[in-house]
Amino acid sequence: MTLDEITYKINGCAMKVHKALGNGFQEDVHLAQAKNYVVAYNFPVGLLINFGATSLQFKKVYNRQNQDFQD
Repeated sequence: MTLDEITYKINGCAMKVHKALGNGFQEDVHLAQAKNYVVAYNFPVGLLINFGATSLQFKKVYNRQNQDFQD
């Protein structure tokens, strides 16, 4: 499975959780912290998901230093 396929599945699951539980569950609103994790663990990409908003918010966080990163 590619990273895009995995990301797609994770986002779908997050949407199901958000739909079932609603907003108010703030998980990670800190973009800088997410960036630090992908670099520290040398992941090519990470996801920052915010369940606290009325609609689900998510961002892909890229590690441009990782050899698997593709622009």
